[in-house]
Amino acid sequence: MISEEQIKHLAKLAKIELSSKEIKIFQKQLKKVFDYVEQLNSIKIKDKGKLQGICSEFREDEPKQSLRELRNELLRASYYKKGDYFEVPGIFDEN
Repeated sequence: MISEEQIKHLAKLAKIELSSKEIKIFQKQLKKVFDYVEQLNSIKIKDKGKLQGICSEFREDEPKQSLRELRNELLRASYYKKGDYFEVPGIFDEN
């Protein structure tokens, strides 16, 4: 079982505070998760080659428009621009 100290360490890494009651709850929940993962690890797979084909399909690399190109295209089409920026109405009073 995962120790109380390990739960406290995880909480510290996650920057969360846990009560003693919550620590006990997390211990039980994480034990269930680890037990399930252990069950999955114990499964014997006869033909691993079939599984490898499932994950080995990749999409083709296709060049796409960069953000800079998109910004320049939008600026060219905009009526409201000032230099390299979009000009929008102010929202703060200058008084």
